[in-house]
Amino acid sequence: MLRPCLFLDRDGIIIQDTGYPFRESDLVLIPEVLPLIRWAKQKGWFVIVVSNQSGVARGIFTEQDLETFTEHLKHRLREEGGEPDAWYYCPFHEKGSVEAYKMKSDLRKPRPGLVLKALSDFPIDLEKSIMVGDKLSDVIELDGLKTFLIGGRYPLDPYPHVFSSHPDLLAFLKIEFP
Repeated sequence: MLRPCLFLDRDGIIIQDTGYPFRESDLVLIPEVLPLIRWAKQKGWFVIVVSNQSGVARGIFTEQDLETFTEHLKHRLREEGGEPDAWYYCPFHEKGSVEAYKMKSDLRKPRPGLVLKALSDFPIDLEKSIMVGDKLSDVIELDGLKTFLIGGRYPLDPYPHVFSSHPDLLAFLKIEFP
């Protein structure tokens, strides 16, 4: 049976975007994401993280560093009662310095590759799913997926579905997705 999914960007939505975070000391959880994750879980939705991680392609950290950091983050979220069902990331960037990762990829948001991977792994009802991010690149190029952005450090004009905070978005979702 198909279920809706709450797709979440990582940096700026789950953790503070400190500029290529990959060390455990870089992990600064945004606690306001927890009620959002819990809301989706209580409704029977999947919660899946989709994240561009060009720090790998840029040589700032390795894929192993990224996986280790993700394990720390998973553990922290599990402790807080807000664990996502899956994590997908894109390590590629066409302007990277690490040859193996220096390429254009359909996995890199806003292209839909990460979401398409999730759709192949989970019985997701795309038409009832939503993506939450903090950049215009989080607006996935995929018909049927609604995207809501939370304002912060990036310009979001002219995107129409912008919220000032996680709690504001959650209040909206509770009304629009009862």
